[in-house]
Formats: sequence, C-alpha cells, structure tokens
Amino acid sequence: METNLLSLIIFAPLAGAAINWFIGRRVRDERFIGIVACGSVAISTIVAFYLAFNSHGALRTEEPLLDHIWTWLLVGNFRADFALGMDRLSGTYALFITFVGFLIHVFAVGYMHGEEGFYRFFAFLNLFMFSMLTLVLGDNFLLMFVGWEGVGLCSYLLIGYYFDKKEAGDAAKKAFITNRIGDWGFVMGIMLTFFVSGSVSFFTKTTPSGVVHSAFEHFANLPADPFTWKEPPFPPVFVVKALLAAPPVPKFKVNALPAPPRTTARTVASASSPASACPSSAISVSSNALRICGRFSVTYATWSRFSTRRIPLMARSTARLRARY
Repeated sequence: METNLLSLIIFAPLAGAAINWFIGRRVRDERFIGIVACGSVAISTIVAFYLAFNSHGALRTEEPLLDHIWTWLLVGNFRADFALGMDRLSGTYALFITFVGFLIHVFAVGYMHGEEGFYRFFAFLNLFMFSMLTLVLGDNFLLMFVGWEGVGLCSYLLIGYYFDKKEAGDAAKKAFITNRIGDWGFVMGIMLTFFVSGSVSFFTKTTPSGVVHSAFEHFANLPADPFTWKEPPFPPVFVVKALLAAPPVPKFKVNALPAPPRTTARTVASASSPASACPSSAISVSSNALRICGRFSVTYATWSRFSTRRIPLMARSTARLRARY
C-alpha cells in the first residue's frame, strides 16, 4: 500500500535540524529552538502512530506500507531506491524511536537550559532522529546503510558536544572509530547479499520503471541454509576447550557527556546529557550483546555436534578398553 506520509516521519526532524541550525543560531531564543525541536519530533510521533494503528496500518495488516520517493541508483542490475517501507517490525521500531525520542527532547529542553550551544545541541539531536528513522524505515540495505552512517556521525557530534574537553573528544573519537569498524562488515554484507540474490530491496514492489524483487524471497526459496558446514577443519573438542578457556567478554564503558561544571543542582546519577549518552550506550550495548550472542551460538553449535557424534564414540571406546584389560 502506497502512502506519502512515511516521508513526513523522517523529513520532519530533518527540517527541525535545518531550522535550528540556520535560524536558531541567529535568534538564540531557547523557547523557539525547543518548540521547533520538540514539535518536529512530535509530528513524526503522531504520524508514526497513525500509520501503525489505523484500519490499514502496518501493525494491523500483513501488507507493508511503501513510499517510493525517487530512484536513487540504477546501474545494470543493481537498483537502490530512496524509498521507505513500514511493516510490523519497522513499525514497532518507529513507534519506539519517535515516542522515546520525543520524551528525550522534552527533558533535554530543561536540562540544557542556559547552554551557549543550545541551538547546536538540538540541531544535532534532530539530525540523529532523522538518521535513526532512515535506518529503520529504509526499504533497502543501501538506504539503511545511509541511516547507519548518519547515526555514527550524530554519535560523534553529540558525544563530542563539549569539544573543549579532552574526555569528551576522546569518547567521541572512540564512538566514531567503533562505527567505522562496523561499516566494514555492513558493506561486505550488502555486497554479499546482492551477489547471492541480485537485489538489495527488503520488499517486492512495482515501480514506474519495473518490478523490484525482495532479496528475502531469494533466501526463503533456497533449498538449504547456505551457511551450513559439514565437517569442522579440526576436532570440535579443541573448539570447545578454546572457547571455554577464552577470556571473558570485556565490559564496554558507556561514554557520555560530563555535566556542565557551572551547575551543581543539575548533577544526577549519570552526570551526562540524556541524549548524548544514547548513541554511545547503543554502540556499547550492541557490541557487547553481539559478541556474547556470537560466542554462545558458536559454542552451542560446536557442543551439539560434539555431544551427538564424539561422546558416544568415546563411550564405546572406553567400554572396549575396560572389557579388554
């Protein structure tokens, strides 16, 4: 189902960021800046809830909501549209991002009161909302990558808001470098997906220039999992021992902005800006969770094969030795 309201969800925060950057820096009126920042996110929140819960909403039907804005890249068989799509999964994330983001904006208006860079903070925060919503609502892997890069940029800008402090600059550089490491895997995944399926789109749709097939349809029609392996290059027992002997997953320190030194009543338990801590926290939690999940999955898969094949063999060999001697 086609709807043009999806573009309003992502472009409203972008417009708020542009207004605060070009006009807010001149007027320097906190009330004006706060209204623009919170109002733009409120528009995204209202539209997201409407598209999710109306009679033909994304959370009430199986058919996704699509919004084809323009054809972005079309080179040979490679096609990537600047288009948006909302199904049940992306709709749930859009509701969470817009609603929680609106609450963060409202809280930050009072928290950042009196800051010299008040307009700059909310311009970056609105830009962060635009990037996150683009990441969630993009209808192909390449547009999702653009949103991912925008989130990385905003992480750097928000965490390094107090750029005159060394600890804020170091934390911003750490977040930026962490995202660049993730970019390598992201780009390789996009290339591999297109190489295998011939598409980078999430949805099968009809456009003025032809039909675009979903990459997921190709993977769903495969006869077997392409990533299964038959035999390990070395005995699984050594893999289990190596994983059990590996050092524990390191705990990532969540970097956040220090509280402004001129204020003592503003000191809170986290002593950080509410919005600037979000990108760093997300990076840290995601990195830790991925490493834990990956380590557990490899350990479980290896142990399953070891227990089903090697343990009975070892038991029979032991029984033979006992009977013989």
